[in-house]
Amino acid sequence: MTQIIARREGALLIMVVHGDMVCSEAISAVLEHYTDDTVKDVIWDFIDGSNLKMTDNDFKALALAAKRTVDQGYRKGGRTVFVGNKVVEYGLLGMYGIIAETMGINITYNAFKTLDEAKRWLAETSS
Repeated sequence: MTQIIARREGALLIMVVHGDMVCSEAISAVLEHYTDDTVKDVIWDFIDGSNLKMTDNDFKALALAAKRTVDQGYRKGGRTVFVGNKVVEYGLLGMYGIIAETMGINITYNAFKTLDEAKRWLAETSS
């Protein structure tokens, strides 16, 4: 079972994943938390979780959910950062960013191996 814990730090939403992520739970978390008017940037933290059970179709469905929120006007100019310290997961997280970009989601994506690197990149690229 997956546990996704949402934590807020101002306009930053940190989604901490524990266990194997299930697409339906990830979509529910996106639809619940991305539609908060104060959320701009998001970090998905997979340090204690996994995305290895998700299929290509799961990643596409998750990207479609994110696209719906962006198309409704949420997270304008936002960035999404994925944190995963396992090589395979790190690659899958980067692949999701490519899927989302090809779907026309106007969000900047990046992936890092540590939460500190992710936060540093967000701070350095803030507008």
